[in-house]
Parts: sequence; C-alpha cells; structure tokens
Amino acid sequence: MCASMRIAFISHLGLNLFRFRGPVIRLAVAEGHEVHVLVPDAAHDAGLREMGAEVHHYPLARGSMNPLRLPVSVRALRRLLDAVRPQLAHSFTHQPNILTRLAVRRLAVRPAVLNSVTGLGSCFLGLGLKGAAVRALFAQLYRRTAAWCDVLVFQNADDRAYFERRGLVGPGGAQTVRGSGVDVFRFRPDALTAGERAAARAELGFGPGEVVFTLTARLIADKGVFEFLEAARVVREALPEARFLLVGEPDPGNPASLTPERMRAAARESGAVFAGWREDMERVWALSDVAVLPSYREGLPVSLQEALAAGLPVVTTDVPGCREIAGGEYCALVPARESRPLAAAMLAFGRDAALRERVGLLARARAEADFDARVAAVRHVEMYEAVVRRKA
Repeated sequence: MCASMRIAFISHLGLNLFRFRGPVIRLAVAEGHEVHVLVPDAAHDAGLREMGAEVHHYPLARGSMNPLRLPVSVRALRRLLDAVRPQLAHSFTHQPNILTRLAVRRLAVRPAVLNSVTGLGSCFLGLGLKGAAVRALFAQLYRRTAAWCDVLVFQNADDRAYFERRGLVGPGGAQTVRGSGVDVFRFRPDALTAGERAAARAELGFGPGEVVFTLTARLIADKGVFEFLEAARVVREALPEARFLLVGEPDPGNPASLTPERMRAAARESGAVFAGWREDMERVWALSDVAVLPSYREGLPVSLQEALAAGLPVVTTDVPGCREIAGGEYCALVPARESRPLAAAMLAFGRDAALRERVGLLARARAEADFDARVAAVRHVEMYEAVVRRKA
C-alpha cells in the first residue's frame, strides 16, 4: 500500500456511489485514505458518511450538456476540487466524466483523473435524429477533453472496444475492471429462514406456491421494463401462479421513464407489484424465485450479481454487460427488445422448481468466484495507488 491518499469520488447521483461503490469507499477508508464524495443530491449523505466519506454537493442539471448550464457545474466542481485537493479524482457516468475533465484543467495542482464508463447508456444508444445528435456531442466532448483523463475505466470489453474504435480513449489509455462486485455474505441463498421468506412474500401479496419474477432497475425503457411487463402478461396466461415484482423508481428526468399511468395499467393487466426503491435488496432477492433484466445494454449489472449471489436463476439479454454475467445453465440469454423470447425463458424457469434449485447452486458458485466485492475493492484501490504513483 502506498502513502495515504486523498480520493474524490464524483457522480451524478448519491445513490450511484452509495449503492454501487460502497465496498471501494470502505476499503479505501480502512487502508487510511481520505475519501471525499462529490454529488448533486443529499439523499444518501448519511449512508455515505457512515462509510467514512466526507460529502460535498455541486449543482447539476442531470442529462443536460446545455452550454448555458455547463459552466455553473464546472465552476462549482472546480472550487470543490481546489478546496479538497485530492491526489485522485474518480468520476462515474458520462456527464460527470466530462464535467470532471473540464473542472481539473485549470487547477493549479491537478489530480490524477479516472473516468468510469459504467455502460454506454442513452448518451450513445439513443435512436433517431436526437439520439444521433447526442451521440455526436458526447463523442466530441470525450475526444476534445481526452488530455485531462489519466485512465478511462470500462466494465466490459464491448464498451471499451466501442470507445477505442472511435478514437475516444485518448493518451491516458484504458483499463477494464469488472465492476465493484457485491457482498456475497449479505447476498446469499439462506439470507432468510423459511418463515421469514414466507412473511416477506406475504407483505407484497405473494403466496407460498407462487413463482416470483423480479426486476430491479430504474423504471426506464433502456432497462427493458416495457418488454418485462409485456412478457409478464404472456407468462401469467400460461402460468397462473406467476407473480411479477419491480423494484426501483421511475426517472422523471428521463423521457423513456415509466409513467404512473403505465404502472397502473401494468398492475391491472399482469398483477405486477411495484415496490419502489428498497434498501433491503438481500431480502428482496431472498423472497424471489427468478431474476430478470431485459436491458438494452449495461456496464456490468450489479442487480444480477446480487441475484447470482442469492442463488437465483437469471434471465437477461444477449447484450454487452449482461452477457458478461452469463455462462452455464443458471442464465438464459434472450434477444433485447423482444418480449416473446423473454416470456419463453421466464416460463422455462417458472415451470420447473427442481431446475431453479439446481441452477441456483451454480449461480451462487459463479458469484463467489467472480463477483466478490472484497476482491473487486482491492483491485480498485490498487489501481488508484498505481495511477497516483505513475503521475507523481
């Protein structure tokens, strides 16, 4: 371990760091590093402080690179970074990545900068003329600011190849680090006793003989939420004991978000239960029977890593990020944006309890081998130390 560092984590949402970067933050603090978190919102300040981080806020209009709003965020970030004086700044997702690059370029003492591309997202996957315009904008921003990034970090090989083919990586180069992992002690098949599991299911209206298919994500089109709801209607007709749970919130700032009207219609048509945001995801997975994520593209979905650790079979799409989770009998891969193959894969698991039990053991073994947060956190902190030493 190198000498104590001051590290700044920068994100567009406190939730992003609280939910997905906790193991890295905790390990960095435990090893004597000083950790600062820079986010626009205060929703998860208490949890981030419990991890040992100091929390700071900056203004951000999410999803907007409006040239009239951009300088406000850049100046605020620059002031915070100038006050904190980190040796390393690690940002997550496209908008904070660009803002961080612009903020550090005029600092008297510039930190080493890591940008994490946690998935291409709507910035690069949008359809139509607007999608093409946003894609071109972010491509130009990544190219023009490349000199102020020391390492671009990807969670899967497909996203890295996408950036490299288009000349978006820059002189700092790229690394692939397979996410932050999950706590395999918190998420495990025996997280609830039989009685606790029955009670947890009953709270949501699920009976003991029913098969619960769970999707946990932001409730937006890119996560395959609409395909899941259509597949739920088909599955329910063929398997009356099937039940469908969606954990997550709509994203009003995203034009492809599920609306309250659509949620009400889905509840009527398929009996889908919308549970909102839950902090107790180990309990959610323990009461579930099958995990589903029909996303259009991911970095490396934490929700599916949690589900594997909980010993659940997985149904997901054959797209970058999701296919990295796949392998063996525990995971069914289906085409993206299609509800019929999704429904067929859900039915295959839903109809066969013995299959679910058998492949659940394989899922758990995969999580222990490849997605243990303790191992991932060590890799991240080692990367931080190497980048700071190289820049010194």
